Amino acid sequence: MKYIIFFLAINFCFSQENNSREIEIKIVSEIPFTNNRDEIQKFKTAYEVRVWSGEILNLVYEKIKSEPLISDAIVVEFRIYNKNRSRFVEIPILVSDEFIKVFKSEIPDRDMYIRFIKNTYEWILRSM
Repeated sequence: MKYIIFFLAINFCFSQENNSREIEIKIVSEIPFTNNRDEIQKFKTAYEVRVWSGEILNLVYEKIKSEPLISDAIVVEFRIYNKNRSRFVEIPILVSDEFIKVFKSEIPDRDMYIRFIKNTYEWILRSM
């Protein structure tokens, strides 16, 4: 079974109440809406979620680099729609101050990047 992922839109919304930033990511995939009983399907799900986690890291990193005034936590609103766009799963992902500081630093911390991807991966799997 093929899974085609389309990044439909990325919207940056700014909350006036607490100056937090929000990134909205919308994709199309059947993964959350399928039955994951067999090992092959579980492997495909794990692989796709790992790819999404890396993409989320890239988008958050670009957002922080493009807006140097960001210092507070960011919320990534990750929405997964089915093919017909009749159903969706919404997963809020918090990017804490700790990660913001690492992403802004001139010296990259590979371990923190890996930790971010791992945390995001586990959170998406739990939330689906």
